[in-house]
Amino acid sequence: PLVGDVNWMNVALTKMDSWLAAISRDHSSKSISRKVIDDRPANVHDRCEYAPDLISQLDTAPTDGICLPPIAQTRYQTPRMVAGSDEASDIVACTLKPLLRYQFPNGLFSNAQWDRLRNVFPHGVCNWSVPGVGQQDTIPWQTYQNAKGHVIYGGKPLGPAPRSTPLS
Repeated sequence: PLVGDVNWMNVALTKMDSWLAAISRDHSSKSISRKVIDDRPANVHDRCEYAPDLISQLDTAPTDGICLPPIAQTRYQTPRMVAGSDEASDIVACTLKPLLRYQFPNGLFSNAQWDRLRNVFPHGVCNWSVPGVGQQDTIPWQTYQNAKGHVIYGGKPLGPAPRSTPLS
């Protein structure tokens, strides 16, 4: 799997279900936020996957519930990350750059391997150092429906937020 332990999601969903069931059974007058805190089952806690070979390189062992970024994020990479993309994974279509043989060490590819590589990537390879095709910053506060409730593809800005006025 690209993300790690294949059973993690099943365990997480089962534990979340038991937590939500406990909240649902709580008929006290406590606020919902207090119920979320108080009704958490004892066996529900943060979980991080640690690489045993990397733990041995640390000065101190990680404590339960604390994920150390070098271990938590780099153990299971996506194919795009291996190819040079960052962890954001926010590029849908990458900008291409030409595949140039002089950018690789001499002897890395035989002529036959180079020809095969050029056939696989005839238009170039991803240039992860520049924005993707059509990539833009997030546009906050979008609506995806018109006044009649029909879908607007791509969204439409909502405009300024309404101002709150005190009741008189």
